[in-house]
Amino acid sequence: MDPELSQFLGGNSATPKPETSAIPPKPPTQPMPPPPVPPKPTTPETPTSLHGQTIGPFFSDLNGNHDNKDAELKPLRTYEGDVAAFMKSHGTSTVSIATAESQRRAATPIERVSTTTGEEPKSYTTLIVTIISLILVVGGITAIFFAVNSVKPPTTVIVEEIKTLIPTESQKGIDLNLIDTARLKLILQNEVSNSKIPLGSFLGFYFTQTNASTGKQILPAQQFLKLLVKNIPDSLLRTISNDFLFGLVSYDGNRPFLILKVDSFQQAYASMLEWEKDLAYDFSDLLAYPNDTSVATTTASTNALLFNDQLFSDTVIKNKDVRILRTATGRTRILYSILDQSTILITPSENAFGKVLERLATASLVR
Repeated sequence: MDPELSQFLGGNSATPKPETSAIPPKPPTQPMPPPPVPPKPTTPETPTSLHGQTIGPFFSDLNGNHDNKDAELKPLRTYEGDVAAFMKSHGTSTVSIATAESQRRAATPIERVSTTTGEEPKSYTTLIVTIISLILVVGGITAIFFAVNSVKPPTTVIVEEIKTLIPTESQKGIDLNLIDTARLKLILQNEVSNSKIPLGSFLGFYFTQTNASTGKQILPAQQFLKLLVKNIPDSLLRTISNDFLFGLVSYDGNRPFLILKVDSFQQAYASMLEWEKDLAYDFSDLLAYPNDTSVATTTASTNALLFNDQLFSDTVIKNKDVRILRTATGRTRILYSILDQSTILITPSENAFGKVLERLATASLVR
């Protein structure tokens, strides 16, 4: 058996004891170096004066500089104790301290601090500005509204350009609703006397009536003549067309004229000869000269004697055959001419006759 196995199993074989070696001696212990001494805290230098005044030993004591080694160390320092020590060391009292504090406060200006924050005044100002702005805006809108609604725009009368038988510098409309013969003659007589027309210019009139079904319409020549004159022959009315022109020409005063258009020359010629006995009478209020009142002051019977068919005579003006009525003194009262196959001109003035004839030639109405 193996010796090591026998020894393990506790066999009888004796196990040899190991030899004991001598223990070496311990080395000598080295003394440990002393721990480093921390640096002593530096004590701040105690000020000897404050605001020009000498600081006593009270503040020196506060900094830990105890000159009196016999002073008793207080376990707890308080503000009251410090004040008492300061008063004891400086020989002051509470009254002197209060007096000094009062003098200091009196010498120092007091800064008044508003109890409100800076945003409150700003917010208040903004609110006021906003309210004023709203009032101004509302007031402006209200003013504009009342101005627009209270001031009505002026009524614009649109005068349509009426096509006339000759060119005229101006036109004027006359409404004949509820107008009788006497009223119409007064209106026309006033226009003849008071119209302001530049020299050599023409003013043309057009006459209207309002019908319930058709509205305002231009009055045709037949209705105008029936309203203006009473003795016009019916044969002449039947041949007269709707177009006519009553107007004024400024030459030697305002001179009226009447232009009629006819369908039949023969019938118109015969009818005018028939009308001559009453022609001057029918137009006496319109065709007389402005300063001549002899016709207007005479009676109808006298007019019949003054203006009869025997006083009309033939003459030629501007190469046109004319029938003219003169007074006993040779003054022209009224004249008429059938200028062509369809145009009749009636006027109280030879000069007006010539001016109208020139306009008719300009309008290419005279052939």
